[in-house]
Formats: sequence, C-alpha cells, structure tokens
Amino acid sequence: MVVINNEKLEKYTTFKIGGIAEKFYIPQGVDELQQLLKCIEGEERYILSGGSNLLINDKKIFKNVISLQNVDNSIIDYSDGKFYVGASVRIQKFINYAKKRGYGGLEFLYSVPGMLGGLIAMNAGRGEGWNQSISNYIVQVQGIVDNQIKTFEKEECNFEYRTSKFIMSDIIIVGAVLQLNKDTPDHIDSLISERMDTVKEVQERNKANFGSVFSQSNAKIMNIVRKVGLGKKKGVHFSKKTTNWLVNEGKGTYAEALALIKVVRILHKLFNKKCTLEIQIWD
Repeated sequence: MVVINNEKLEKYTTFKIGGIAEKFYIPQGVDELQQLLKCIEGEERYILSGGSNLLINDKKIFKNVISLQNVDNSIIDYSDGKFYVGASVRIQKFINYAKKRGYGGLEFLYSVPGMLGGLIAMNAGRGEGWNQSISNYIVQVQGIVDNQIKTFEKEECNFEYRTSKFIMSDIIIVGAVLQLNKDTPDHIDSLISERMDTVKEVQERNKANFGSVFSQSNAKIMNIVRKVGLGKKKGVHFSKKTTNWLVNEGKGTYAEALALIKVVRILHKLFNKKCTLEIQIWD
C-alpha cells in the first residue's frame, strides 16, 4: 500500500484543478483495497479512477482519497474474443492487446484518457447518434459491495447513455469481462487512426479538459456557448473549437468552472431544454 500525506489532487485529473488529499492511498491489489476499506469504514472516502471526468473543489481538504491506478492491471484472454480486464487498465493498452489477438470494437474510445473502471461507470462512448458505448461489449462487471466482491451481469448494470448503476453509488468496480468482435489488426489500426484524426480536428486537446461536460444538452444552446467562449481566457472557459467542452488554460479555478456550468444550466432552464451533467463533482 502506498500512502501519501497531503497530496495535491490536481495532478490526478485531466482538468488539472483540485484540492488536497489528507491521505492519498494507492492500494497494490484488490486485497489491499478491501483491507483499506475495512480500516476506514465509516469515514469519508473518495474513489479516484483515471480522473478524466472529474471536477474537484480546489479549496477543500479531502480526508481519504483512494486511487485505483494499481488495483488490478491484469488482462486475461479467455479466447474467442472474451477478455477479463482489470479496472486499472488504460483503455489504449487493452485495445492494443486485443488487436494483436485479432479482436476489436472499442477503437472509438482510443482518444479517451481513462481507465477501464471509470469508463464502465460512465458508460463511455460517442455521441447519441453513433450508438457506440463500452456497454455494448460488457458481459459482466465485478465490483466491491459491502467489502465483498460481487459479479453483476450486464442486465444488472442499468447501462444508459453515459451512465450506469455504478455512478454515484458505493460500488467500486475492480474489473469486467468483455466480448469483442473478430477483426484484423490492419483494420483496427485504420479505425484508431481515423478516430485520432477526427479528435485532432474537432477537439481542443492541447489544453486541460474533461471531455464532454454534459451528457445531455441542447445543441443550439451549446453552439452559442461555444462561439461566445464563456469564461476567462487565462482561466477556465468554454472551448470555441469543441462543443460542450470546458478548458483550463492553467490558472483556472473550481469556482470559475462551477460558475460556467451554472450559466449553461440556467440557459437550458430558460429555454425549457434538458441539461444533464456528465462530469462528477467533489465539493
């Protein structure tokens, strides 16, 4: 178990904003995670996966923060395109691993800087019109409930667009079984290249960001927000290139980000349009 005192959380999020973890734990396996959960039972705790969908209060001290980066980095090939993948595995590593064995399907996630556990919890995917999400390939999910490992069949996971039963729950995902499609390495490489070329063209990836801020929003309103570029040019502002993205120029604050999110919600309410937050907020 690695334990770091008074660790800056901004280092662990793609948005580069965050407070302090009084105790920052990095369990070196599922057993250590279970032991830790037992030791801090009843105390405030926060679970950190890849940090790509997270806004953290930069004025707050969080007592116990648990990083899942080393909980389970294993990949097991069950043959015929079925794999067990640990929650700590970066999605690019798994895509490349499966590609070498002639299986694919998840190339649309290659640009996402996340670990498997977090991607499953948020049911990561492309826009609604594409009908592509990680849940399409899920067979089972393993999670810790009441400090015991439980297996959830896909039908129990309540997957919907950009959400699942694991969001805002006490269940900690430790791994999953996925079923991929037979494909050739060359075709998989072409899909990866196509995806990366697309994001270079349409996404402002050279600055700290979450990815999408809202899982559900009105395109016309978000286009206005994008063109206006709400926010401080040296802090947090809405991207003028990428719809539905907040970017942090490096001097941004939690308060700035929260204020801009509030403005967008007010605009949607004013025009009676649905607006659902995708990112998770630690306040």
